[in-house]
Amino acid sequence: MNFKNQKTIEVDGWRAYDFPIECKEADYDEARVEIINQIRNTLGLVALFEYGYIPYPGISDMDFWAVFSDDAEKMGLPARPALSPKTRYLMSHQITLFTEKHYRKMLYFDPW
Repeated sequence: MNFKNQKTIEVDGWRAYDFPIECKEADYDEARVEIINQIRNTLGLVALFEYGYIPYPGISDMDFWAVFSDDAEKMGLPARPALSPKTRYLMSHQITLFTEKHYRKMLYFDPW
């Protein structure tokens, strides 16, 4: 499956492009496994959280927070290009990084 949708349509002089690509819930499950396998051994990583939900597969993206130990020497994850094109499409952007201290403060905003 090509994850670069090249389809373009034009209506009344307006051009529409970059249409969503049909995906299934199983595609998101596979992407989660790929992400976990890529980062599971990262030094200082304490937890990985997925937040939000996927109401519209193919349109909705996956969002993650990676929490690092407060005393970690550095915070960093493998680059996104290490992920498959499908997983990069389903993520849309980078994983957000936090220290434990800052993650605890985030719970004041979103106390799930």
